[in-house]
Order: sequence, then structure tokens, then C-alpha cells
Amino acid sequence: MSSKIATKIPYYLSIILLSFLPFSSWLISLTGNLCLSLARDLLVLILLLFAIFLVKNKPEKHLYAVILLYCGWVLLSIFWREADLWQWLRGVRFAIIPFILIFAVASLGFNEKEKRGFYITIFVSSMIVLALGLLEFIGVRIPLADNVATQGTLQSEHLVGNSDILRLQSILAGPNALGLYLLSVLGFWWFLLRGNWRILVLLPISILFLTYSRSAWIGLVVLLMVIIFPFIVNTGWKKKLTLGVVFALLLSIAGFFYFKPDLADDLILHGNSSSLRAAQIERVSEARFEIGFLGRGAGGAGMSSQNRFDGGPNYWTENTYLDVFEEFGLVGLILFLAILVLAIRQSNCSKEKKSSVPALAILSAYLVSGFFINFYTGQAGVWLLFFAIGLMHSKEKDE
Repeated sequence: MSSKIATKIPYYLSIILLSFLPFSSWLISLTGNLCLSLARDLLVLILLLFAIFLVKNKPEKHLYAVILLYCGWVLLSIFWREADLWQWLRGVRFAIIPFILIFAVASLGFNEKEKRGFYITIFVSSMIVLALGLLEFIGVRIPLADNVATQGTLQSEHLVGNSDILRLQSILAGPNALGLYLLSVLGFWWFLLRGNWRILVLLPISILFLTYSRSAWIGLVVLLMVIIFPFIVNTGWKKKLTLGVVFALLLSIAGFFYFKPDLADDLILHGNSSSLRAAQIERVSEARFEIGFLGRGAGGAGMSSQNRFDGGPNYWTENTYLDVFEEFGLVGLILFLAILVLAIRQSNCSKEKKSSVPALAILSAYLVSGFFINFYTGQAGVWLLFFAIGLMHSKEKDE
């Protein structure tokens, strides 16, 4: 295989991966074939092979080392796992494949033309997701599952609390998944559209709001703060006045919900959802010494413990950091946080690097929303986040 072909194959594989991500849950639901989700894992592993054997670029050494340590710790959990082997493998898949994506993308390196191809692919696929979300909003029901599909099917309707208000999900795995996906999309849109973002970005923001996902709302506020703040500090009084008006509007909305507690309970607290999360936090706190330094092992907690293969208990708190702690213990949590901290540090150290713009904004949003939801709930969104981190760390190659 010539070196020219070898450098182009990873680019096209990445395009296929980015195109597939938002549609994977829908395709699984329509076919009932859970194995379709393995396609993205296979693409990442092929990218890893190219990174190891055919490309000489290496990612930032500290990030590279911590990712290796974290993946090694996940694999070592086979010796103290609570789950059976297949469930453990499921947990390994959830835990390390996205981090392998960071390493593969960072190692491969892509030029600005190729990166723009990635941004356009994300833009086009997200426009399809948004269009289907708009159809859902006006009452056009999207076929989410085939009658013959018996497993892995998407829920056809999500309502807000005890009301009859519909939460949008488009073709994602649910409203929270759609909200987290749009958080990632907004970071890329901002970079791609530059000065022409003002009107167009209202569309994903509006759809995100209609998911009634509290974690996505919080992440959206953080994302907008990270993106807008640099423009506000050194700008004229008109833009500062506009920001003041927006802030006053947000305070007015907060005041409205304060005097409408029943409506706030449905739209924001989602009935008993908050109390269930509080109960899970208390459970983890009481079990902290049992969890200890090692945790329950891969597949023993977090997202992978839902609908377990081995019929074991579902230890899922809807808090990213608590779930990582319970699954991989204090050591695993420290390594996990170290990867995210190094990514933030790198984005601040390379502000002149264009690809750091979406990575910093998206990562900041996820870091905060992770306290209120396990951000692996939005598989499509979190994979876009890790892809952005990989791009930020990658070395530029020649056109």
C-alpha cells in the first residue's frame, strides 16, 4: 500500500464514522440488530491500526501516557470484576473505545482541508437530525422501530414529567441523547459558520431546549459562556447591552417558574427524577468503602450495567463521575479526570490552533453536565467530543 493511499484511508474512514454516529441508534432500532453498533468500534480499531503501523505522528505525550494507564486499569479490572466475562467485555467497550478514538485521531494528524471535511460532514448529518426533530415537533411521527424489531428499539414517545408535553428525541436514543449530541454539534457549528452563526445556530439551540433535558440546558449555558465571553470582553456597548437584555430575560424566566412551582416541577425537575438521582448519590456515598480504590470492575456499574447480560444489579447514578468511581474505583476516577484536565490544559495552551475552539467549548459543557447525567448517555455526542479532543491534539500534516 502506497503512503499516499495510506494517508487518505483514515480520512475516509473518519468521514464514515462521523456520518454513522447520529444514525446508529435509529438503525439498531429499525433492525433490532444490536451488533450494528459494533461498526463504530470496528472503524475506531482500524483507525488505531493505521495510527500504530503507518503514521509517525504521536499525540501529546502526557495525554498519551494517561490514556494508556486508564485503558490498562480498565483491562486489569478483569481480576476483581463483579460481572461475568461478557458483561465485563461490554463495560470495557463502553469505557475505552472513545479514548482509543482520541489516541487514533491525535496520532494520525489531518490537514486543514481534511478537518474542514469533518466539520462539513458533522454539519450535514446534524441538519438531517434537526430536520427530523422539526417534523417530530409539528406532529409528524418518525418511524423509530420496525414491527419485527424485538430488542434495542427506541421509545416512540417521551413526555415531560406528569404532563403531556412532548420531549423531542429525533432519531437519537432519547431526549437526553439528542440534547448532548446538539451540545457537541454547536461547538463545531460555531467554528464552521464563523460570523454567519447568529441566525442559524438558533435552530439547534431551539431543538435542544425542546428536549427538556436539564443536563443539556446546563451544558448549553456553559458552552455559550465559553464561546461568547471572549467576544464580549473587548466589544462595544451595544453587544454588552444585548448580553444584559438576555441575562434579564433569563432572570424573568427563572422568576416565572418560581411562581409556577407545579409547572417547574414538570419542566425542570421531571417529577420524581431528581429524588431518584439523590437516592443514587446517597447509595454510592454509603458504599464508598466497598467501592474503594478498585471499584466493581468493567461492566459492574454505569451505563454498561443497564440491561446487563448477566442479570446483575443496575448500578447507574446518571452522574458521570460517580459512575466512573463506582465502576473503576478511586484510581480509575483519578485517571479519568486526568485525561479531561489534560485536554482542557492543552486547549488553553493552543488557542492559536483552530481545532482547539470546538474542543474547549464542547468539553467545558460536558464537564459541567456530567454532574447531572452520565454523558455516555449521548453516545453520538460524546464520541464527537472525543473526536474533537483528538483533532486538537493532532499534529498538522502537509496539504
